Amino acid sequence: MLVKTPARLIPFNNGNFGPSGSHLYYVKDGDNWGSVATRDGWANAKDFVEFNFQTRDPEEVNWYLQNFVGCTVSKDGKNYSFSSSDAVRMTDGSSQRGHIFTKNDIVTGPPVPLDDNDVARESVLKVLGETGTLSRIRFEMFTFHIDGPSYGRMKKYVEKRSIRVRHNSSLAADGRYDWESDTLNLGFTTAATVDRRSLIVHELTHAIMDERAASWLTRKRSEAIAFAAQCIYASELGYTLYNAIPGIPATGDDRKFEVGEKIAAAVARGTHKVPTSLENEMIEALKGDSHYGHYSGNTFYNGIIEREDPDWGGPVIPSQI
Repeated sequence: MLVKTPARLIPFNNGNFGPSGSHLYYVKDGDNWGSVATRDGWANAKDFVEFNFQTRDPEEVNWYLQNFVGCTVSKDGKNYSFSSSDAVRMTDGSSQRGHIFTKNDIVTGPPVPLDDNDVARESVLKVLGETGTLSRIRFEMFTFHIDGPSYGRMKKYVEKRSIRVRHNSSLAADGRYDWESDTLNLGFTTAATVDRRSLIVHELTHAIMDERAASWLTRKRSEAIAFAAQCIYASELGYTLYNAIPGIPATGDDRKFEVGEKIAAAVARGTHKVPTSLENEMIEALKGDSHYGHYSGNTFYNGIIEREDPDWGGPVIPSQI
């Protein structure tokens, strides 16, 4: 197979390497440049190739097919062929299904997500698409302000993969936001229940704190704010995150959710600044929590990197695998 690095390399752009206004097309078994070009209205398949890679040089085209599309199969030993198994391994460990770009939308159906990371990412984007509910998460706690537009910014970060979403089965039904790598880790892939969707809101709230580099927040205050947002979200959907028994105060790990319900009720009444009494009550609840009780010191939020450069999250060059 003859392959050479293009003289004028186009940016991978997290998989969005096609021309402005073009449409993503996932390649599959049976596809070839000629068949897809015909469906897209091209008289000359070579023009279609150049539309995608800005070159007609066969060796440069092979490089793009190998590194941008993830092609591994060749029928003639000279040129790569499209396959349903084509995929590009990303530097963050995830994968992208092999695709090219068309000038018209010729996709007949939605693509099947390639792996669990993709499915988890779609779950996060679905929650971030609940703009009506998220717009009602508006409060200030420990001088930190949370509102709907904050989650709107997180949606853009996830869409551009500046915030990565990873499935980590070891977390079970839990989640964790990693401020160092700007990664939202989830122990599940789909989020059909309010419990799971509210947990996504919790972790996205940590991402908001990271965006603002709020390292002045203590770890317990950071969790208090995230639990408040989580409970407000659930409350807006008419859901309680613990087994509340009328007349009997919550104990143990349920206590934080009971306080969160109080905060949600106050916000629903129009309160923006969470009363100091409820701030203190949430901190006390976290002190008695089996998971968060040992948390001490400050957070290390350091901002979210705007990853627009083609090298971040780009394909792993085969020689480096």
